[in-house]
Amino acid sequence: MNKLIFYALLFWASTLYSVAQDVEKSDKALTGGGRFELGIRSTGSFFNDANAAGMGWGGQFRLRILKRLNTEWYSDFFTANIGNIGTRKDAHIGWSVMMYPFNTDKSQGKFTPYVIVGNCFDGSRVYENNDLSNSKRQYSVAMQLGLGTSYNITDNFDVTLTCQYMNHLGGHLRSRIVGENYDQHLEIVKSGKTAIDGHLLVSLTLNVKLFDLWKY
Repeated sequence: MNKLIFYALLFWASTLYSVAQDVEKSDKALTGGGRFELGIRSTGSFFNDANAAGMGWGGQFRLRILKRLNTEWYSDFFTANIGNIGTRKDAHIGWSVMMYPFNTDKSQGKFTPYVIVGNCFDGSRVYENNDLSNSKRQYSVAMQLGLGTSYNITDNFDVTLTCQYMNHLGGHLRSRIVGENYDQHLEIVKSGKTAIDGHLLVSLTLNVKLFDLWKY
């Protein structure tokens, strides 16, 4: 299931990016940008190890570079309950590039879809709730790819939904519950290999324009 989601996002992202490139070539108004936005985010992490879904929160700011190119700089923190036996905590600090293949105007009542790609630094800790000595930490770099859209409530305020598939490069933590009934415990494995199976991030953000850093 994880691989299917990854390949589907990769296909749609590459298709939209190709469309964006064609539109950009025919669009003489390449200039633009300078818009600075600040926002808050709530994110769910799905298809994690042991089928534990995580929920988190954080914040971000956006700086628009060109008419069809925006950047997002963010940090967030997640907590996942692993079958009431263990807990996983993740922290992300990263940045993303947002490419607008269709509508680029941020005006009231309009949707602004985009392709998003980026990377982040990730810190993870997994531990058993009743035995804190059974705990491991891991720091890694991750890449993400996905799709999103903003709905512009006003000219200066939007709500945004983004779906991204995140893949960790290098080491990562995996866990599973072993045993039965009252003899269950958490098995935690630190892997140093890069695998294609990652996890799906779904973010809901609120963003408000503060000012323009430069005019165009």
